[in-house]
Amino acid sequence: MPPSRWLKPTLAAALLLTAAPVQAQTTAADAAALQQAVHDFFDQMTGLPAISAALTPQVTAEGDHLRLVLGWPKLGGAAFSLDAGTLTANAKPLSGGRWALDDIRYPSKLEASSAAGEPTGPMSFRLSLDDQKISLVLDPTFVTTSTADARLTGYALRTDTKQGTQTYRIDAIESHAVMQPAEAGRITLHSDASQTGTSISMLAPGGTPVTVGIDKIAGKVRIKNFALRQLGSLLQDASALARGPEAGKKPDADAAKATATRALQVIAGLIDSMDTDYTATGIRVKAAEGTVGLKKFGFGLHLGSEDGGLQASMPLLLEGLDAPDLVPATMRDVVPRQISLTPTISGISKPAITALLQQGIDGKINGDDAWQAAFLQLLSDNPVTVGFEDLAIDFGVARLEGGGEVEVSSPADFTGKAEFRLTGLDALIKRANATPELKQAAPVLIFLKGIGDQKGKETVWRVSYDDGHFTVNDTDLSDMAPGAKASK
Repeated sequence: MPPSRWLKPTLAAALLLTAAPVQAQTTAADAAALQQAVHDFFDQMTGLPAISAALTPQVTAEGDHLRLVLGWPKLGGAAFSLDAGTLTANAKPLSGGRWALDDIRYPSKLEASSAAGEPTGPMSFRLSLDDQKISLVLDPTFVTTSTADARLTGYALRTDTKQGTQTYRIDAIESHAVMQPAEAGRITLHSDASQTGTSISMLAPGGTPVTVGIDKIAGKVRIKNFALRQLGSLLQDASALARGPEAGKKPDADAAKATATRALQVIAGLIDSMDTDYTATGIRVKAAEGTVGLKKFGFGLHLGSEDGGLQASMPLLLEGLDAPDLVPATMRDVVPRQISLTPTISGISKPAITALLQQGIDGKINGDDAWQAAFLQLLSDNPVTVGFEDLAIDFGVARLEGGGEVEVSSPADFTGKAEFRLTGLDALIKRANATPELKQAAPVLIFLKGIGDQKGKETVWRVSYDDGHFTVNDTDLSDMAPGAKASK
């Protein structure tokens, strides 16, 4: 028999077996093990047994997978009610103690209401989803990488109050998150998310209807060395401090101090850094006064520490402002087309702040006056620098750029410097003189031109404040600055 006669059928059979492996059947022991693992996970994350029990689903074996069902009973009574429905998911064990969860389905409907006699009442809200697709690969120990993916469509929230009805709808939400193991049992979290087709209908004070539409919102989050495992102990300590001593027992001051100290240490080392950036495009706001459009709005928050000093920055961007009903036609071409700015703060000593709060826990700082004196001393020993970077304002006919910083060592002791550069100042002055609504700005612009330093097409202002003296391009203008010393 020629080899080809039996080789081809054998290879075909092997391919079929490879493409469709036999899945192991789950057992009641597997279900019990997963249920305990989920309980232990939430117990570690929250540190509160009651919450862990409430979040632990029922798990049953169903063929090649396990079925998770978490049903929240309807809560409340005559004054308040909440119907949250049931959460379900399928799970399969993976190597290394990991779990693959798919077909995770949150309740497609959530309803709550309060009676007229309640502070918020009468009020009702209803949250619904058209469809959802959520999956998760989780290592409960965070020794290996975990991932989460979700797509929700038709998210809708309706709130009815005595003032009227408000609605919030998102056509689609998508997210992807990765939790990577880091040093000392910590994780680094990367998350990307977006939502499209956002529409909001609400009532302004006085009952005026307002509608908001946003084509897309996209965001990124990165948290480095997040001590996720310590959240449980932190929540447990916070709960103990809020709850106080048990009924009939005297407060244990030493135990309270130890609990507060432990919580402070966790908070101080919770993360190494955090970076978030969000961008919204196609924004439209319609109210009784008119319609306002914005092509793009961006904002971010970056937190970190270097050499023991905390640092923070918050990039901001506005682009493509369009307000035909609010801005006169003669001024529309000088309305800023783009504004960008990054406020910053640095120099805050993390160890010094932690030490100050620890003194408060130990009872060494008591009363408002003592706390005020301690903070002023902290500021004197660790001056804070507040500034702004990457300032850019595009007026169409002119463009302003600049940056600067102020160092503060006490409310009355600070120094600062900044530099601003403007192109198109002459065109801006000409436009101001020709536009009735801008005529009052013309003398100010002419004055700024007079004290500016002309560098090619740019007019430059170097501003400084030191020892109570305010100068622009080395010209002392202290007489014109509130709080500055009079020039000699």
